[in-house]
Amino acid sequence: KLKAKAKPTYEEKRQIGQYEKQLMRYCQNNEIQGTSAGITKLAQIMLEDKLKEKDAQLSVALYDELGTIAHESIAQWVFETQQECMMKAGEYFLSEIKLTSSGKITTHWKH
Repeated sequence: KLKAKAKPTYEEKRQIGQYEKQLMRYCQNNEIQGTSAGITKLAQIMLEDKLKEKDAQLSVALYDELGTIAHESIAQWVFETQQECMMKAGEYFLSEIKLTSSGKITTHWKH
């Protein structure tokens, strides 16, 4: 026979509440991280297509960062194109939120 469990104590209720809050944070973060990954992957595809037009290449895709290699004569074009691709990819996933992109032109990559 199954015995009825006594009502949960205050401490058990508090702990359950903490677990529920943590679970909600994980669920929300999962959606945010998944969307960010989709944006970055789409931007990567768009950027690789554009880089074929010039002598430049995508060298690093790490989390939500894209690193490219290009001659300094086209560095500004590559920088602007990369930002444009990131923002357009963001529009595809988040039509009501305007995303921005940041970056810089350097002689080396540093995370």
